[in-house]
Amino acid sequence: MQAGRLRDRVVVQNITTSRDPSGQPVETWHDGASTWAEVKGISGREIVAAGAETAVATIRVWTRFRNDITAASRLRVITGPFKVPF
Repeated sequence: MQAGRLRDRVVVQNITTSRDPSGQPVETWHDGASTWAEVKGISGREIVAAGAETAVATIRVWTRFRNDITAASRLRVITGPFKVPF
């Protein structure tokens, strides 16, 4: 992997389950480590369903191997073309 392609910053988010005061399970996403990655758009389209317009984008994220990224994790892009404001 060429380090020059890792230009975008992403944050690894993992889900945790806790209980609220009434005993119901509550799932929350917690930020973990931030790392450099290559974020590239693969496809995008707009869908109209039930009178609402929705945009769908498929992106590919390449990063170096990390133990804290699992199939249950999600990545939040904080720099680059697919920046997600929070």
